Amino acid sequence: MQTAEKQIVDLLTQVLKVAQTLVKQRDTVKTAAPVAKRSRRVSALGVGIFPMQSKYNPYRAFQWDKNLHKNILLGGFPSIAKAKQAQKDYLAGRPITSGTKAGKITPAKLTLVKKAA
Repeated sequence: MQTAEKQIVDLLTQVLKVAQTLVKQRDTVKTAAPVAKRSRRVSALGVGIFPMQSKYNPYRAFQWDKNLHKNILLGGFPSIAKAKQAQKDYLAGRPITSGTKAGKITPAKLTLVKKAA
């Protein structure tokens, strides 16, 4: 009877050793670093900039016009930086010089309404 118990104990110790080596191997395996992808999430693009289905101008820019009380489409742009620059130009009253609607949009001068005291 003791020989059967001894065999079982020996088998269990061998199984335990194999399990420990498998855990060590699993822990030492290095995983590949994730590849950085171009973010197409709207929250990562900025306020008023959205993705567009276009090969050459994948970003479109909008700007809120306080005088007209509506969003103005500034056009499609090849980069987020150019879309942001178009928004800044529109707010400053300068004409839009790049994008799909270059020269077609006349920026309205934005005036703030002062409250009467």
